[in-house]
Amino acid sequence: MPPIYSSQNGCVLGDASLHGGICLGGACSFVGAVSPNNGLPLTQFALVDAGVTGLDLPGWRGKTIPFLYSWKCGIFEGDFSYRVDEGAIEILEFESSAPDVEDFPYPDFPVVFPPKSYQAKSLTLDERDQMTWVNGLTEQNIPVDVDGPLWALTSPRHQFLGVPYLLDPDGSEKNCPQCSRPMFVLATIANQIDGFEEGFFGNDFVQVVYLACNECNVLSARNFAD
Repeated sequence: MPPIYSSQNGCVLGDASLHGGICLGGACSFVGAVSPNNGLPLTQFALVDAGVTGLDLPGWRGKTIPFLYSWKCGIFEGDFSYRVDEGAIEILEFESSAPDVEDFPYPDFPVVFPPKSYQAKSLTLDERDQMTWVNGLTEQNIPVDVDGPLWALTSPRHQFLGVPYLLDPDGSEKNCPQCSRPMFVLATIANQIDGFEEGFFGNDFVQVVYLACNECNVLSARNFAD
């Protein structure tokens, strides 16, 4: 089954702004945002204001959406799903092993990154259509022409809603672990974060895809590598 996308055109990072609707990094203030494997804080890749124009998510209950993960235990080895309440999360699904590999994903990896806020830059319908075409080529294992205009779109980036570039479109579908309804692609998180050359992952060809169920306020994360 192909991935399900939201109806919005989506947003990417705009200009840095103290009052932007997208915060990369930062310590997660939600109760329960700790790894059930090792007790370390979950890494917050992003905190998004659900009320900002272009980021508004119909049916979502809550003012913000935390995008959480962990590279320091078995969470990264499978689906990581959690339900978001106002000010708290409930972890629903995770890999229970705890392999804290030294120097993974890179030496001196910070579990919590310093926060930096950005304005949301809205994408256009044409940009949505272009990405839909690129993902379609990927699904069919058709290479994108390196000299063509679509080549610049074939790298992971931070995107919220709309149709983001997916390293593995076929693997970016899932049913909600709480209600079993199909989930939709909510966001992709890429490696880049200002101030850290190694980034969130230590690899520019890795992305974490977040799927969502509005009925249950549930997010589910998977990582993919090219």
